[in-house]
Amino acid sequence: MYCAFRTLTALSMACALATGAPRDAGAADAAPRLADSALAAVYAERANAPIWLAEDGARATALLDALRAAEDHALSARRYAPGRLESLLQAAQASGDPAAVTEAETAFTEAFLRYAADLGAGALEPRRVSADILVEPPRRSAPLLLRAMAAAENPAAHLAGLAPADPGYAALKRLFGDLRAKSGDAWGPPVAEGPSLREGDRGPRVAALRARLEAMGDALAPSDAPAVYDGALAAAVRAFQRRHGLNDDAVVGPLTLAALNVTPAARAAQVAVNMERMRWTNRPLDARRIDVNLADFSVTMWEDGAVRFHERAVVGMTSRQTPEFSDEMSYLVFNPTWHVPRSIAVRDLLPRLQADPAYLARSNMRLIGTDAFPAPADPSSHDFNAYTARDFPYRIRQNPDPDNALGRVKFMFPNNLAIYLHDTPSQRLFARDQRAYSSGCVRVRDPMTLAALLLAPQMNAPEEFIERVLASGRERYVNLDLRIPVHLTYRTAWIDDFGRPQFRADVYGRDALVLDALRALGVDAPET
Repeated sequence: MYCAFRTLTALSMACALATGAPRDAGAADAAPRLADSALAAVYAERANAPIWLAEDGARATALLDALRAAEDHALSARRYAPGRLESLLQAAQASGDPAAVTEAETAFTEAFLRYAADLGAGALEPRRVSADILVEPPRRSAPLLLRAMAAAENPAAHLAGLAPADPGYAALKRLFGDLRAKSGDAWGPPVAEGPSLREGDRGPRVAALRARLEAMGDALAPSDAPAVYDGALAAAVRAFQRRHGLNDDAVVGPLTLAALNVTPAARAAQVAVNMERMRWTNRPLDARRIDVNLADFSVTMWEDGAVRFHERAVVGMTSRQTPEFSDEMSYLVFNPTWHVPRSIAVRDLLPRLQADPAYLARSNMRLIGTDAFPAPADPSSHDFNAYTARDFPYRIRQNPDPDNALGRVKFMFPNNLAIYLHDTPSQRLFARDQRAYSSGCVRVRDPMTLAALLLAPQMNAPEEFIERVLASGRERYVNLDLRIPVHLTYRTAWIDDFGRPQFRADVYGRDALVLDALRALGVDAPET
């Protein structure tokens, strides 16, 4: 068998690998369409000895087992055709025919490379799913993947190790299995629509609420009056709200009710989407980093693997969504000047100026003109109705001020999207459950604590330094000696440090986009 394979592999492998399957919409480039010459080189290094059809066929068997279990990872087993592979393997082993051997070896290599790419870096190409998902998956080259597989002493363990090593991935995988196993009515009937429920209320909706929470696993002591909203039920509602990123006020209003009435199938689909997201970011985590979870409306700073800062954030509104991407924070600006982006100037400020030309003066803003269109000496008497969004000729700038839209500090990780973190004078929005209200940048509650943490490695008493700079009222740029990675993510399902599932609403609709793209690849995600 080995000699026959050696004589045919160079030509047959090149032909087979050059004819990959058609590209799936949204899918990542399939590994078999990579340079076949590079793959042939891997076999040449082995004197064209087979990888999968070696003496005991252990690698082929391990791969078949992994492919059949692909659904456990919320991937599509049909995408790798394990049934066809098994038939080819049996035919090659039974006949020893050189052509059959080469066909089987080629098919196993092709399936492995696709599976390894999908499990290690995601089945989808994020940018094809949405223009706002600017994530670069860590795709390893096909020759590197194949060499590592050929060298693995334990094929099954090696294949399992292709999945993200983050323990959170394995935890989501277990949760996915648990949720898939539940019937559609496993959590009982939904709680009926109606007025908000509060402690002290009573009636059939309260009884349904209690039953629903108990079925979902929220521990509740037995009650002699299940239709009464008592203190124990209020405590269970608060715990549920915390697990869903809602204000824990024990009031079952529209947002809490919506989260309560989600089905097990919908949660399973949500977990499937977030497993794919974890595959997109399958890299070692920076011990020191800033994570912005847009779906959780939160900012977290990590140092040495421990949380040093965690606060509420306000992110882009649904019509001006904050994108997902990674960059590196390099400097801070205290008492920042706001150079208003043109999109905001013409969409938001021009209509206000047309209604009230004195708006600029009251907001500590000024027009910046050009040689062709010098700014009017008195904008408050200027007729802004002469302009449209297309021909508005000015730029607008807001000077440093306590009421400046950027607040007292902004955190810069320069990028071509003009996205950054910043303070805000509008603190009331931080009290909301869902906080998608900005024009795209991320507003941070308690930004001075974050600024002090970032400056601590390069100065003593950073809080005192910040106070002096703010008191000056002048704009001040401060470079970070120790730059820090920033990751803007969109995670709607994870397992927290206490082993509790956490879910967030799909405020931007990106879960739905990813889920549709996965289903287009044949992923058997439960119907929501």
